[in-house]
Amino acid sequence: MPEGVSVKDVARAMVALPIWPDNVRTQLESVGDWEHTLLIPDENSKKVSINGTKGVFLDHETYRILIWQEDGMLYILQSQNKDEADLVAIAESLR
Repeated sequence: MPEGVSVKDVARAMVALPIWPDNVRTQLESVGDWEHTLLIPDENSKKVSINGTKGVFLDHETYRILIWQEDGMLYILQSQNKDEADLVAIAESLR
């Protein structure tokens, strides 16, 4: 946000927009920390563990994505043909 703009005020205004379906609005209203939260709007997501770190696996019909944060870095692996186990194995092998 630009200097002097309240993140909470912007979040409140965004959540109040009439474009959101009720389930999305409920999820947005539940966010407590807008500065450190990554919103992943996908119904086909699953929580996973990468070396004991929380991650999210997204399974779409044409691609798969694994997202996790480790040591302050955000990592994203994407594949068209690897499954969840393959992507987790690749993530756990990274150094």
